[in-house]
Amino acid sequence: MLTWFEAYDRLVDELTTHGVQVYGQIGAESVPGGGEPDSDDHVQRYAAAFVQIVDHFRDRVRVFETFNEPNNWRNQDPCAQVTIVSGALFSSQDRC
Repeated sequence: MLTWFEAYDRLVDELTTHGVQVYGQIGAESVPGGGEPDSDDHVQRYAAAFVQIVDHFRDRVRVFETFNEPNNWRNQDPCAQVTIVSGALFSSQDRC
């Protein structure tokens, strides 16, 4: 069985070999063990997972998107030489 990184390495390598520029989206699923998304612990583990994923793929993927809660990203390392963008903010209108 492939690890997560091995599976995505295969996918990213295949796509980039054919000239596709991969746009990485890193969501809450990247946090080992899950947990309460609003907790400081979860945000810290998300940030650590985000950094690990960016570090792993930054030689092949140049743009990474956080999930749609931009306030959950606390810091960006300018030395990584990648662009981090946030997805659109979620909004809804209650209909009564």
